[in-house]
Amino acid sequence: MTRRMPKGGGRVGDVSPPSISTRLLELVLPPSLRDAFVGDLIEELRRRQASEVGSSPTRWYRRQVLRSIGPMAWRRLNASAVAQTALSTGAGFAAGWAWLWLLNQPLILGPVFRLPGSSLAIVLVLLEASPYLIAGLAVGLLATAKPLLAVLATGALVWAWPLLRAWWSTGELHAPGGLWSAVMILACLLLGVWIIQLVRRRLSA
Repeated sequence: MTRRMPKGGGRVGDVSPPSISTRLLELVLPPSLRDAFVGDLIEELRRRQASEVGSSPTRWYRRQVLRSIGPMAWRRLNASAVAQTALSTGAGFAAGWAWLWLLNQPLILGPVFRLPGSSLAIVLVLLEASPYLIAGLAVGLLATAKPLLAVLATGALVWAWPLLRAWWSTGELHAPGGLWSAVMILACLLLGVWIIQLVRRRLSA
């Protein structure tokens, strides 16, 4: 039976749940679950207040809300392909640039540039591609609804970012990178997503 959230501040009998906690929970709950979920919490709050079970009922209520916000927000996000694509695109972009920053540190680059010529060329190509692979792994972890859309959005953002930075600094819009750059970005992103999907299939087998 569905219990509805009472109006007028959420009062049930002689119990008024913390209004801020309740509003936060209502923001992340899907509409189909909102009334029943909040109603169940308030009913348990009333029972605890009447029987004085455990710690303060109000503190218990706030703890339950805090524990529920994360999982419910994640559940609602996964139900929205647009929100999931936006999150996975941002996470992939951030992960790729964080990895690129790490690679540019002297502790990493020092040993690399001491390699012989042929090995150095191969390693530099792998290092150049690795941020896009890391971005693809991040996209694959988060984009379960429409991974291809997230890959295309991430690829476009990564490809356009240097152009936007140059335009912001100099006010000039330079020509975009070559075809090889676009192909490498998309290939590495797709490889990262494929690796995540392969691991998921193996784990679920």
